[in-house]
Amino acid sequence: MDWSLLKFLPALLLFTGSGLFYDRGRLLRRRGVTVAARCIDRRWQGQGGPTYVLGYTAQDGRERVIDAGEKEVPPGIRAGSEVLVCYDPVSPERAEPLQVTEAPLWRRGYEWIPASMGVGAVLLALIA
Repeated sequence: MDWSLLKFLPALLLFTGSGLFYDRGRLLRRRGVTVAARCIDRRWQGQGGPTYVLGYTAQDGRERVIDAGEKEVPPGIRAGSEVLVCYDPVSPERAEPLQVTEAPLWRRGYEWIPASMGVGAVLLALIA
């Protein structure tokens, strides 16, 4: 067995992991169902901005709740306001505000993680 190829293993694992993480966000945008959610509550935690509790009903008829940050909902939201939410019909508890789902890549913070991991993996493979 040629053990010299093992030096590429960390890069391969990192690249594969980043692709799977990125694909989850893309999957929600592709097959997600958009529904109206109601702002149930607005909580303040420490020094940061408010967290909005959004409740929505999935196609299966069950009520679901997600938390959204201040930058993830339109301005002026208060208890009782309506916000559009996109959820995965296969896994209805996985949801995010439509404003996040439709935002360009540079505005969706969590997707910078896999993008940078993918670039890191390529660089690691080139160095190895």
